[in-house]
Amino acid sequence: MKSYIQYLMSINALRNILVALLFVAGVSYKGISQTPGFIQNTFPGGPAIPNSNLGFDFTVKNLVTISALGVYDYLNDGLVIDHPVTLYSSTGTVLATVTVPMGIIAPLNNGFRYVALTTPITLTPGDYVIMAYSASAIDASPQNFPPFSSAITIDARLDLINGSRQASGNIFAPTNAGSFVLLSSSFLITEVTVPTLSQWGILIFGLSLLAMGLVVAYNVQTSRKLVLSGYGIKESHTGLDLGRFNIPFDLDKFKINLLWSLGLALVGFVAIYSIWGKIISDDIFGMSTSFPLVSYVMYLMKEKYE
Repeated sequence: MKSYIQYLMSINALRNILVALLFVAGVSYKGISQTPGFIQNTFPGGPAIPNSNLGFDFTVKNLVTISALGVYDYLNDGLVIDHPVTLYSSTGTVLATVTVPMGIIAPLNNGFRYVALTTPITLTPGDYVIMAYSASAIDASPQNFPPFSSAITIDARLDLINGSRQASGNIFAPTNAGSFVLLSSSFLITEVTVPTLSQWGILIFGLSLLAMGLVVAYNVQTSRKLVLSGYGIKESHTGLDLGRFNIPFDLDKFKINLLWSLGLALVGFVAIYSIWGKIISDDIFGMSTSFPLVSYVMYLMKEKYE
């Protein structure tokens, strides 16, 4: 009599498609992280700059996706008024804009309060300007004198051009405040992180548990004694005989499923590359380790229990 698992998986194509979907979903899972473009460091001093439009000229060295714009919150105690923040091209074209609300509604991240963009935008390498009506008499911005590299941490994909922009009136200020930094605005760079070795380990561990569970189900539902194929022991049977416990294995059937899972591995590589744009050594190790396990899981799901 067939097992309940065998009954559910009696259609081979359905079984293989199910395992394929689970496997590809596992390797295609993408983790999302957000990295600030500019991070507040310790400021040695300097006067507050009231009632000014402040910002940075910066260069993007590599392709980045911007998911939020933010304004500096002096003392991290909440904003007294709303602050518009706008990202411009180097020629003054508006690329994105938000209004950061007063108070502590907007989440704080390394000294800046952020509001998410409705639709993230991708910046190609080139020069840009981010400006904010950032400073008032009470929402002030301290300044840092040269070397301004100690004032903020800049994402490795960016370069700061000169110092800070500062002007009253037009938020796209053409003037430059010089070589010192006035904290004003920042943005969040969204990153899609590739699977790490530890994440592959979780997937492999899960496949191993699934295989062990199916072997236990096999032993619960049958009393057949099997020995490992190819070792010359009871050649009419296949599997590993451990006394009262048996691990089913048929080399010919396993080879068929191995071809299936090899195809899945290729699909997985395509999925990884299409989602993350790259394949790292961890992916090669994880895929080569997991696809034999997928083969065995397929084999166990197909095995008939009489």
